[in-house]
Amino acid sequence: MTEDLQFLEANKYLIRYYYIYKYKSFHKASKEFYVASSDRNMKYAVQQLEKYYNVQLIKIKGNMFEFTEFGHILGEQVKKIYDININIYTMLNKLDLKEINFATSPDFYKYYIKPVFDAFIKENPEIKVNILKTNQMDSTGRLIKREIDFIVGSLPLNQNPDLIYQEIAESRIFLAYLKENRQKFNKIDSLNDIKELKGAMCDHTHIFYHNVKEIEKENNIKLNIVHNISDFESLIDAVRSRNVDYSIVGNYEFLDEDVNFYDITGFFKPHKICYIYRKNEALTKSIEKLIIIAEKLKIKPV
Repeated sequence: MTEDLQFLEANKYLIRYYYIYKYKSFHKASKEFYVASSDRNMKYAVQQLEKYYNVQLIKIKGNMFEFTEFGHILGEQVKKIYDININIYTMLNKLDLKEINFATSPDFYKYYIKPVFDAFIKENPEIKVNILKTNQMDSTGRLIKREIDFIVGSLPLNQNPDLIYQEIAESRIFLAYLKENRQKFNKIDSLNDIKELKGAMCDHTHIFYHNVKEIEKENNIKLNIVHNISDFESLIDAVRSRNVDYSIVGNYEFLDEDVNFYDITGFFKPHKICYIYRKNEALTKSIEKLIIIAEKLKIKPV
């Protein structure tokens, strides 16, 4: 059995072959290799691989060479080996608190959690922090595929059983409208009072969109939403430009002398902000630290 597995010794040469196949040159491969190397070392790696696999990989003609059919096949496969090694190293960095990858929406980052990450980076300047600003539908898919470590997002009505949702705070919801139109909004006791007016709100990639749809269904009403917009400031611009009578928005810190904000939180199911990470995994040190910082700063919607 040991003899049958001798080909496993090829692994130390496969990474060199990855560089050879990528750069199509022994000299360029040795120059780009992660440690000091030589053309001779690169050629030797190919010779050893041909010996282990008993198949020709490269046909050399003077200073030029070309890959055989299996040489091309192996070239495609060694990229996977290279990527696996990079991923292993990245995972070790995450566990050692050297690297952190998270996703959140542009609005959440700007208005809610930037102070937390500013404090985190200040306390841990040696850590590499990668921030992906995208919608929660996209970030959830990335989290499940292990492309990111966690999300700062909203608690969905239908939670993914493979994920943990750790609450940070409960958000409030506001109706934004022009002060000059205050007479239209003097008395608002339910969504029925605004259903005839033209409105704007977030699009389907946002968790709150589904909250609204659920309430419409439960109360058998249909809001006259004429614009679905992905970011807070664009929702305010829709009101300011008179494209709509109102926008339904989160309670971000935003002052505008022309716009009023009316609290309609009670019209909807609770909208909670949370850390989202994979179930059945130990909390990384980075998430533990972020939770501590968030609690220390008492992060809450404005």
